[in-house]
Amino acid sequence: MLDAIRNYFSPFAVLKDATRGSFAEKTAAYRYNCHMRGCLPTYISRWLWSFAGASVLVGFFDAMTPYESAALNVFVVIAAAFAVFAAMAVCAICLLSYAYASLAFAAARLHDPGPRS
Repeated sequence: MLDAIRNYFSPFAVLKDATRGSFAEKTAAYRYNCHMRGCLPTYISRWLWSFAGASVLVGFFDAMTPYESAALNVFVVIAAAFAVFAAMAVCAICLLSYAYASLAFAAARLHDPGPRS
């Protein structure tokens, strides 16, 4: 189950590692990643929807928190957990967007037509 969730949110099962191997292997992996960059908007949208859902849940659980009580309760902890997930989603969105932009720029330099539909 955890592998399915990881594969749903992470493009690392689709893209290849371009930091290991000989120069020819690195170049081939980089060209492959440039060609497969079309999958990244799907992962970005998944993270955007997750961010939106987490933000709604942060607001919901924050509204359920009694503000007159100084004691820590479960709603504060749940709201904080969803806020951490929302922050992680923002980081993932920025990272994947940067990866998509850099691969698109590199593909334009390589005159790669991109993924075929």
